[in-house]
Parts: sequence; structure tokens; C-alpha cells
Amino acid sequence: MTLPFEAAKQHDAAACDVVERYIDDLADGIAYAINLFRPQMVLLGGRISKQGHYLTDPLREKVAHRAFGGEQSYLPEIRCAELENDAGMIGAANIS
Repeated sequence: MTLPFEAAKQHDAAACDVVERYIDDLADGIAYAINLFRPQMVLLGGRISKQGHYLTDPLREKVAHRAFGGEQSYLPEIRCAELENDAGMIGAANIS
């Protein structure tokens, strides 16, 4: 999952296109969820969360243009999970 992001950071044209389309599609999905549920926060987990601001900065901008009311309405914070891909494993280990 992160290979296209790493190539895009090196300015590979094909990878930049893939990443741009990925972020566009993700922004569409997040905007739909925001419009329906108005969450307080959108938290991205898994391997993709390792991209940090490289992912969340353009994502916030795109979501702001797609959500009802745009930047004038309430937009939840979009963050990457701190536990990245290990959240499920750590959660399962804590079940007693």
C-alpha cells in the first residue's frame, strides 16, 4: 500500500497519479460519512496511516470541498492512528 506513496515522494509521475486518485476516492468516501454521521473525528488506520501529513493534508482540503457546507460547516479532524497497523493486535491482546 505504501509503495505508490514512496514513489510519489520521489516525483514518479505514474505514482503521483495513483496517489492523487487514491486520495480523491478516499475523500469522497470520508465526505459521504461526514455528511451522514457528522463524526467528531475521522481516524485512518492500517499501513496507510504511516503516511501522516503527506496523506491527511491534501485529504482535509478535498473533504472540505465535498462535505455539505464546505469550509463554513463543521468538519471533523482527520488524523492517522498512532498505533498504525498494530491497533487490532494490541486491542486483541488486551481482552481479558
